[in-house]
Amino acid sequence: YSLSLLNVESRFEVPRIIEALKRRGHGSLCFHGAPGTGKTALAEHIAAALQRHQVKPNLLTCEITESVAMEDTDATLRFFTELAEVGVHISIDDFGSGYSSLAYLRKLPAKEVKIDRSFVTDLERSADARAVVDGVIKLAHALGKRVVAEGVETIKQRRILTEMGCDELQGFLFAQ
Repeated sequence: YSLSLLNVESRFEVPRIIEALKRRGHGSLCFHGAPGTGKTALAEHIAAALQRHQVKPNLLTCEITESVAMEDTDATLRFFTELAEVGVHISIDDFGSGYSSLAYLRKLPAKEVKIDRSFVTDLERSADARAVVDGVIKLAHALGKRVVAEGVETIKQRRILTEMGCDELQGFLFAQ
């Protein structure tokens, strides 16, 4: 079960996803707007809902795109640090598509980095794309983060990513 939060007022949707999370055993919240901007109570709201419904925090993934994370870096860092401290899994989506700083990547308490599909699409024909993806995988691993490649559509892409040490692959190739 996944819920996209377009703005922080969507906190009223949090109990619904936590209830679904309890039934299904996993779930995710995807933020499409800087979640921390003046709304630090949202992290507390999520933590309280997890406790109230007796759901283990590590079953919830809070996902934010790299570009959204850069909108208000201080507030976003505070927000995700609060969630990580209670045990929520943090993931950075579409990594490589924005302009994040490596210093910020190091500070954000994400346990996972998702490589943007645009790099995966070009793996077979672009040495530059292979170099970027290989570098991201090595950097993420050096920082103790898992790496997920999005948009895997061919067996050759799967082979290249596996050889590079990517931890998880997602895409149409696996949905067939």
